[in-house]
Amino acid sequence: MKLVVIEDRKGYLHRMFITPDMDERDAHMGLIDDPPNLDELDWEQIKKELHNLLVKRAIISIDSSQELKNLSNTIVSVVQPKIVALLRQKKANGGKK
Repeated sequence: MKLVVIEDRKGYLHRMFITPDMDERDAHMGLIDDPPNLDELDWEQIKKELHNLLVKRAIISIDSSQELKNLSNTIVSVVQPKIVALLRQKKANGGKK
């Protein structure tokens, strides 16, 4: 199997496994190997948690330069555990969704 990355009509990238004899133009017919669907995340909850952390860490304006250094950590601390949970769920389901 050969791994190729394709872009769909909506601009999303997908990892596809194709047989060595397949043309890459037919990759959409291969076996998909994508991360879990991020639509499954509770984005309203994520927004609330992120908002609350921004308030607690006083990241309230572009002038909060010291606090802005921690912005990436703030975002990651909210989103990463949820994505890891989706990855664990995908693994528990045998690699499917």
